[in-house]
Amino acid sequence: MKPLIATKIIRPIYNYYKKLSVNFSILRYQTKGRRPWSTGYNEYKWQSINKYIHDKKIISIFKDNALLPKNYGRGIDERIVEYPWIISNIDLKSGKLLDTGSALNFSDILEHEVFVDKKITIANLNPESRCYWEKEISYIFDDIRSMPFRDGSFDLITCISTLEHVGMDNTTMYTRNTKYKESEKRDYFKVITELKRLLKQNGKLLITVPFGEYQNFGFFQQFDASMIQNIINVFGSTNYSLNYYRYTNQGWQLSNEEESSHEKYFNVHEDKSIPSDMAAAARSVACIKIIK
Repeated sequence: MKPLIATKIIRPIYNYYKKLSVNFSILRYQTKGRRPWSTGYNEYKWQSINKYIHDKKIISIFKDNALLPKNYGRGIDERIVEYPWIISNIDLKSGKLLDTGSALNFSDILEHEVFVDKKITIANLNPESRCYWEKEISYIFDDIRSMPFRDGSFDLITCISTLEHVGMDNTTMYTRNTKYKESEKRDYFKVITELKRLLKQNGKLLITVPFGEYQNFGFFQQFDASMIQNIINVFGSTNYSLNYYRYTNQGWQLSNEEESSHEKYFNVHEDKSIPSDMAAAARSVACIKIIK
């Protein structure tokens, strides 16, 4: 059988059974109590993310800082608000984008229209198991506290749930390199200084971090209000905005600093129980947009 013919026959069959498997996993998740991170959770989460990032009404809600629908993202971790918020703050113009921490490195995300004309570089501590070279994505495996790029190299920089891991013990989950077994709680200052250097004048920096009561889990720390202010102060721009999203039993909703400041992170690595509010991870997220 010729390769082209084989591809035309085998690929549809593969895609059919893959979709069937995903649907079965989601059904199992939904019928087994919707326990965070249980079988089917990841498939359900990504199905929901893919739905919402292509929902123009939802993206407009994030863009306008308006109230989310009731039960939005209930039982799903903070990516369900981070990705739509990021996408709502990216325009369709071409430009150079640096993603620090590799949170954009998923086909469902990279195929979104806002990324089509972007020249994207993804920076991470260690190689990804899946790299999208065919989409002309560039990769660099390095410490984001100091990167080998010229000043003003990028029009847009994203830092999605990454800042909280910098200077912490990244050997527990992300790398085997013992040099990253650290406890430098203030090293996020270095990242902000570096990202400011890399950003072009009038460029945009988009940051998300888990927010609430300060907590140190060893491999990451949850940011509190004083740490958010440190980010603003270190960057030194007056052109910025802060948005907060808070998780409750009714799902994710637009919030504010005061309402969110006492929230605690649900760490599934320490607690295997199902939380009463069905939280999967952070119960609040701070979303920071800074223009240089």
